[in-house]
This record gives sequence, C-alpha cells and structure tokens, in this order.
Amino acid sequence: MTATVRRPRVAIVGGGISGMACSWKLRNQRCTVDIYESSDKLGGHANSMPFTGNGRTVDVDTGFVVMEEATYPQFTSFLQELGVKTIPTDMSFGVSALNGALEWNSLSIMAFVGTLSRLFSPWFWRLMFDIVYFNLFARDILAQQAPVSPPKKFVGSVEEEIAAIEKDLKVNRRESIADYLKRQKYSEQFIIYFLIPMVAAPWCIDPDEFAANFPARNLIQFMHNHSLLDTVTKTLRWRTFANGSKTYVDEFQRQMPHHHKLHLNTVVRSVTRVDGKALLSFADGSIETFDHVVLAIHANQAVSLLGQDASALERRILGAFTTRRNVCYLHSDISVSCSIFPVPVFFFFFLFD
Repeated sequence: MTATVRRPRVAIVGGGISGMACSWKLRNQRCTVDIYESSDKLGGHANSMPFTGNGRTVDVDTGFVVMEEATYPQFTSFLQELGVKTIPTDMSFGVSALNGALEWNSLSIMAFVGTLSRLFSPWFWRLMFDIVYFNLFARDILAQQAPVSPPKKFVGSVEEEIAAIEKDLKVNRRESIADYLKRQKYSEQFIIYFLIPMVAAPWCIDPDEFAANFPARNLIQFMHNHSLLDTVTKTLRWRTFANGSKTYVDEFQRQMPHHHKLHLNTVVRSVTRVDGKALLSFADGSIETFDHVVLAIHANQAVSLLGQDASALERRILGAFTTRRNVCYLHSDISVSCSIFPVPVFFFFFLFD
C-alpha cells in the first residue's frame, strides 16, 4: 500500500499581479495554494471599470494602462502562456498650463508647436533644444553615478549588508531630478512644462514633490529602460488589452488548477511564525496553518500583518517604504483635452497656479 504524501500548504496574501504571478509559477509544483484577497475581485492594479456610452459598454482601465513587450518580457511570457492577446495602442501625452495659454500634445509636430507664432519665439526654441539635448545626453549620469548596491562579494550577515547600503545612501545622497536639471542648466520651460509633468503623470504624483524627491539617476535609468529617451528617433510600440486588463485577470482565474483555491472578501489580520509553520489569523476569528506564506502586498501592509512577530531587520526594510492613496475619476467629458487640437490623448496633464 502506497502512503499518501502530504502536499505542502502555501498561502498567498494578496490577489494583485504579484500574487497571481506567484500562483502561476507554483501551478506545476506539488503543493496546495490558497490565495487570500480582501476585496471582491482579483487584479489589484489591473482594475477595469465598465463604462456605457453610445449604445455599447466597454471596460476602461483605471490602474494598468500600457506595456511594452521588450521592457516586460516576463509579463509578456505570462500573457502568452495564458493565451491572452494584446493590441497596439499609443502613449500620447499633453499639457495645459497658464489657464490654457500654453498647451501642447505629442500626437503630431503641429500639435506640439500649437500656434505658428511659437516658431518665432526664442523661448520655444530653447524648449525644443533642451528636449533634444536631454534625449541625447541624459544617459551620461548613468556612467557618472554608480547605483547604490552592496559589494559583489559581501562577507557578513544580512544586517551588516543592509547597514552598508544605508551608509552608502547617507554618504552618497541621490541627487534629485530638480537639482540635476538645475545643475545642468536646463530651462524653466523644459522643467515645468515638459519633463516633470510627463514623468509625474504616470505615477500620479504632485509635480513639485516629484521634482524635489525623485532621484535623477533612477528616473533617467527608468526612461532609458523604457526607451523614453529615444522618442525623437524611435516609435515606441505600446500595447494594451482590447477589453481592459481584466481580460488577463479573468483568464488567469479560469485556468487556476484544482489544487489552487481563491478566497475573495477575506481579510487576513496577522501572520505568526510557530515551530517552523506560519499561522494566518482572519477577520472572522479563524486561524489556518501553512508551511509557507507569500505576502504579495505593499511593504507597509506586510510589516503590519507581521506585527510583533516581525524581526528588527524586517521592520527596518519594510518600514522604509511608504504608499499613498490616489483618487481616480472615470469620466466622459470630451472637453477635457487640448483646446488648440481637441483630440483625446492618453495622458493629459493640467498645471494650475
């Protein structure tokens, strides 16, 4: 008689893309997986809302927006394994400032120029010069400033390694993008009306806060990785989903193996380590025991769930991260666009005095 081998139990707390990806990677492993999500649906950032207009209903994304296959190879592979197709889209951008007196968008040269009178303006030509100069030379900072990282062969404990990184961060303070642009003598029009709005919009961060706090090297590395420094010479191939990002969320849920269970509307209150196991306590008072737990949630949420059970190192690392809630409005006001060229763009940024 063959003895039944017990499958290890794995809990995944959080049903966003991180939790889904973890479950997908474990689908062929000999373990049972329970996914716990506090809301009534999977997806997290992949949040598609139904919108009805002109006699039809479409799902509009309020979190996930676009992807580029070359930059997201693992996510692209995940979609291919699910059998989910994407469609071409654009990532156009526009700005309206000075109560509409200054407007531009990226849909065409004329949409960027706006009015022919600008072609006779030194102010505008300096803006154009700075755009080209930034695209050509911003990468220089990647060679000038080495990224903060531990030595390749670090001998010591994890605590000592983290301490070394923190010391390096204090000694070699990362220059903010605002300080970098001023040091490089970029024009005010380039900083205020072009670069900062363009990079602050996708992260939904106040432009002044972004400029003052976001490290220049990290931003330029991000722009380099996403080919955003090649827009003058290269057409980027952005892609999205025909009926919203819920397309891949629904397909993932449909293909979940039988030994993976999904628990929606389930709030985890705490995670406690006991004798090599992990106990999950839930809002309803119940407790479950697992061999492994994956916290696929924000860092501040993770340290809160661990509570007093969190080690000093875990509190030190996870406590360094902060998040902020953003409010997103889904609307159908077609007047919210550039008044000179009233064509909808992907991102449209309003600058108010």
